[in-house]
Amino acid sequence: MRVSGLRCNDLVTRPPVQFGFMTYSSSTTVAAQRLESATVTRLFVNSYQVEPQAGAWNWSEVDEAYQQAIAAGLRPLLVATDAPCWAQTSCNLLFGAPPSPAHDGDWSAFITRLVQCYPLAIGIEVWNEPNLAGSFYPQANPGRYTQLLEEADKATKAVNPAMPVISGGLAMNGAVGIAAGNYADQTFLTQIFADGALRWTDGLAVHIYPTVQSGGSEVWDPAVMSQWLGPVERIASAAGAPDLPI
Repeated sequence: MRVSGLRCNDLVTRPPVQFGFMTYSSSTTVAAQRLESATVTRLFVNSYQVEPQAGAWNWSEVDEAYQQAIAAGLRPLLVATDAPCWAQTSCNLLFGAPPSPAHDGDWSAFITRLVQCYPLAIGIEVWNEPNLAGSFYPQANPGRYTQLLEEADKATKAVNPAMPVISGGLAMNGAVGIAAGNYADQTFLTQIFADGALRWTDGLAVHIYPTVQSGGSEVWDPAVMSQWLGPVERIASAAGAPDLPI
């Protein structure tokens, strides 16, 4: 967080920082988050979970997790991901996969219902680590991901124009390039910006694991975060969005 150059009223008008965790939702984990003064929790909503057969919706598990969070004062960040088999081009239950283009309407309907059902969510995050083949089977695809981001943003804003839409948290796997169906974070981010993602997102999500080698083992070092965030900020700035929230 930069503080240099702030005007006095910036500290008043900027929204408060939100703090929370990503964890499986249960009464125990929700209680633990509140003990740490969390205000947000990251909650996965898989499309295959709520619509296992076309048109057969079941929101019971998500309802329970959402209600537990809200009752504890936690606002869920809803991670919309993983098309059901009937909407995929080729189904593999071991991996997350996007819907085929023929089922973009079903993806939009899923997002629409998600926003309608859970109006107290803090935002919609579109996918999880879409730069990895294991999350976007059979191969990460920036162009296709940007299409899903666009559809999700349009569907969200049609229900609630104030609901933020966040790009899927990138697995920060280093530098540039493509290997074994995976995109390096910088390559993927640069490409989705080139494909127009800036128009369809209110913020970027990144997954940073700030570790360094020390004495032959890996240790946590929050200072390393700047090494990961610096390139992300530079790519966003080069794309014309220097102030896009991360």
